[in-house]
Amino acid sequence: MNPPKLEHYVNDISKVLSESVWHETNERLKNHDTETTVQSVVYLFPHRQGRELLDIGLEIFNENGIGQKDTNNGLLLIVATKEKKLRIITGKGMEFEWNTEKCQYIVEQILRPLLNAGKYDEMVKAWCDCVEGKQDNLPSKKSTIRSLSFQNKFIIAVWFIPLGIVM
Repeated sequence: MNPPKLEHYVNDISKVLSESVWHETNERLKNHDTETTVQSVVYLFPHRQGRELLDIGLEIFNENGIGQKDTNNGLLLIVATKEKKLRIITGKGMEFEWNTEKCQYIVEQILRPLLNAGKYDEMVKAWCDCVEGKQDNLPSKKSTIRSLSFQNKFIIAVWFIPLGIVM
């Protein structure tokens, strides 16, 4: 299966979005790209056909060159609508700001409840809010750094304690 060539910022193969929301969100993501150079794309399709969502997303991401080539600052929200599966794929240049903690929070706390309820319009609008920084309570880079710093200290402490006992 060849990855599709995307023509828009919002690609609704499943035909689940209202026309007005499709136009609104496509325009919002286009404007965000123009203002920030961060290219965010949505791809809604019915079935994975037995494939992993990550594999499909990476193929679409790479084949379409999502993001700027020199900064690799693309974002892809991929959704298998009939299976209620979704994933965020980030370019390497976005991994610090759009880290695992932030992406997991967005998927589990914001997007998945809307997807499970069949509220596709609201889900895509909420995604745009996240991309534009309009969504409240998203984990910040600082909280993640603090969290990682604590985890590293804990791991180091646990690692040194057994060494102290052996000596």
